[in-house]
Amino acid sequence: MFSPDSGTSRRPVPEVLRKVTAFTQDVHSLIAHKKLKCGEKINVFSPLRKEFERWKEILESSGNNFYEKIQDQEVYEEKYRGKELPGFDNFETFEDMVTDQIKQSEEPAISVLKNAGDCIKEMFLQLVNSHFKGFPNLLRSAKNHIESVKQDMETTAEVMLRKQFRMEMVVYTQDKYYRDTLSQYDNNNHLNKKVMSDEAKLQELIVHIKSYYKIASERLADQIPIVICYQMLEELASEVNKKMLQMIQEKDKIESLLKEDHDLGKKRADLQSRQKSLTEAREKLDTFC
Repeated sequence: MFSPDSGTSRRPVPEVLRKVTAFTQDVHSLIAHKKLKCGEKINVFSPLRKEFERWKEILESSGNNFYEKIQDQEVYEEKYRGKELPGFDNFETFEDMVTDQIKQSEEPAISVLKNAGDCIKEMFLQLVNSHFKGFPNLLRSAKNHIESVKQDMETTAEVMLRKQFRMEMVVYTQDKYYRDTLSQYDNNNHLNKKVMSDEAKLQELIVHIKSYYKIASERLADQIPIVICYQMLEELASEVNKKMLQMIQEKDKIESLLKEDHDLGKKRADLQSRQKSLTEAREKLDTFC
């Protein structure tokens, strides 16, 4: 695929290929939580786990605040009751209440995505610095690719998350799962009373809302992290590696990519000069022996 440049002693094509290949292997190791070939081990999952725990807490806190508000009969009457007469059930009211509450978690979910994306980008940049330190052009190109791909993946992930919330506006769960969850909240047997006051009707509605919100929030507690991990880890890693390998196929840019930092180049030249002097000295000693 590549051929070495006979006009240079350092064989730039194999050298840059070796460096980039080592980097792409470590990218795979990073997202698989394996030992890296270069630099200290980086645990990308630790900050992500914290973000996902925070997301679950957001859902739980939002639900608890909502339950407290609608316990008040006056709040319910003012915000949710339509033209129905006292004693009438209204599934549309139930739908409005649960979908309004779920909708409020959409922007926090996007915030979790962006925080996770920033954490992942920092981990990738650490990896880049470990592999390409001393090669400013290669370092800069790799960082640019990571930033560009991160933005693209984040945009795609945001579209997916917002679509997930639009789908959550469809109120649905399996009947058996709903009945089982419902039974957990119906401690006072509200659902078996044939004649109920308006207060009891509200309590019955709250039981249904708690049951459905529990199901929907548990679904979102898993689904949002799954989307983020897939798009911002698996897809980002794959695309970064693809960009890096495409970069080294541009043969006219390869020598530029391997241009060393001035100080590093000077140190290398000094070491090569000393090595040459030592070799010459040894050869002279050998002639006397």
